[in-house]
Amino acid sequence: MVEKRVLWSQDEIIVACALVVRNGWRGLRATDKRVVDLSELLRSSALAREGSLAGEKFRDRNGVQRKTFDLATRHWGYTGKRTKGGKLDDRVVAGFRADPEGMLAVADEI
Repeated sequence: MVEKRVLWSQDEIIVACALVVRNGWRGLRATDKRVVDLSELLRSSALAREGSLAGEKFRDRNGVQRKTFDLATRHWGYTGKRTKGGKLDDRVVAGFRADPEGMLAVADEI
């Protein structure tokens, strides 16, 4: 069975971006405890429990790692080649640029 691709929600991206910000705007590896913890949190979410939408790879460690690198390459000071990402990634990063403390507080509430 082919798993459906489930787009990242704004809340999920905000929490992932908070990891990146707290890591000096660098992506995090799948083996990093913070990535493991976030993966477990996202996999236990209501979206993950919808069964038909969330497959075995839903927000796994590799997916969370990928998202952190997508976000890190959107940093305004990043000079390398951007990875894939979406407009919502751009908007969340812009929010962290405009109000980093406020966005970190939002991430903590989520």
